[in-house]
Amino acid sequence: MDEIVTEIITMVPRDVPEYARPMEGRFGMGLHRGVAIAMQRFLELPGTAEPALGPDSRRVYAELGRGSTAPGGSSGRCWAPTAPGPG
Repeated sequence: MDEIVTEIITMVPRDVPEYARPMEGRFGMGLHRGVAIAMQRFLELPGTAEPALGPDSRRVYAELGRGSTAPGGSSGRCWAPTAPGPG
């Protein structure tokens, strides 16, 4: 699954300009962890009644969200690719 996570992360800056930052350090680690959690949950959840996110996962995504609203960031643009409707 590491190859899939890496491939997704390489596409993020192209599709979400606010995330076009150096992938070293805290940001890169957080993004990698967030994508890995999302992929793992995608595989684990079908057929269960579990919530999509637990407390630890929520913290990871909250941190990434705070980063997207830092100066120069936009949470609206960040999440736009996941919104339903015309693209």
